[in-house]
Amino acid sequence: MPKPVTSPEQIAQRPPEISDYPDKISDTTVAFAMCRAVPEIVDEVEDSANFEIKYGTLPVENGMLLQAADNVLIEVGEVVIKTPGTYTLLMVDPDAPSPHSPKHRSWLHWMVINIPQHDVPRGEVAVEYMPPEPARGRHRMLFLLFKQNGRVTVRPPSKRQSFQASPVRAFAQEHNLGNPAAGLFAWAQNEEE
Repeated sequence: MPKPVTSPEQIAQRPPEISDYPDKISDTTVAFAMCRAVPEIVDEVEDSANFEIKYGTLPVENGMLLQAADNVLIEVGEVVIKTPGTYTLLMVDPDAPSPHSPKHRSWLHWMVINIPQHDVPRGEVAVEYMPPEPARGRHRMLFLLFKQNGRVTVRPPSKRQSFQASPVRAFAQEHNLGNPAAGLFAWAQNEEE
């Protein structure tokens, strides 16, 4: 059994954990639990879909560190989905403005809805992409892919921090999305820290 991980530095240095209960807990749920996104933001990640996010030219891997100096537009790589359907992609920062005082928990960085199969460019951008810009401390950047049960209509929040009034769980419930079908997380940190 792996040793418990308590600090962001330890999480960033370790390879992704493999669940001892593959039929009950997904590997992504284990990785999200290591950074406290499970249970703070979502209950679990089902791993019923695979997807890749590129930060510049680097693929995002669970636990990697993104420096603020590297902020370039995220290129969404190929989205590989195990089951047919339509998807919603969210990127949120649950640590805004500071991990010690996250009063803007679930700051919305990006929302794409009604993604057909693996074709993200054909999805509807409900909230334009905003690069991570953590003011203080290390922030978790969560990429969550939800399978839709049909077409979704979303009224984007008037402010990105207003997404906190309807956090991820409430958003998923309101749109009948359930738990994320896939997810990735990375740490973002201001280069001056």
